[in-house]
Order: sequence, then structure tokens, then C-alpha cells
Amino acid sequence: LTDYDFCNFSMEMEPTPENHILLDTQTGTFDSSGGILSSEATGVSIYFPPNAIAHGVRQQVYFKVTESIF
Repeated sequence: LTDYDFCNFSMEMEPTPENHILLDTQTGTFDSSGGILSSEATGVSIYFPPNAIAHGVRQQVYFKVTESIF
């Protein structure tokens, strides 16, 4: 089992909790070059510095931004 196999998981997104509204969802694929996954709608960003992902690996990443409606 390689590190990549261990980290490989379903990209099926979890449902938004009933007491939250979904503001945005972003998905991107990154490699050892790094990059930024951003939501212009919310101002949320995730920065991947160079070499944070192993050379030769392409990793899909997603995030959801929600807001509580309490």
C-alpha cells in the first residue's frame, strides 16, 4: 500500500447539514507545483505550497462553505 493509495478516497461530498445553507463548493486537482483553491463568492482559499503533494501525484481536493441558519 503506497501513501497515495492510503490517501485515495471517494470525492463524494457529504450532504449539507439541515441547519446550514450552502454558500459555495469548489473542486480542484493539484500536483507538486502547488496552487490555490479559492471561492470568490466567500473569500475562502486553501493554499497548497510547492511539494506539499508528492511529485508524480495528482490529488483532487474539494471544500464546501456553509453558514449556520440558527
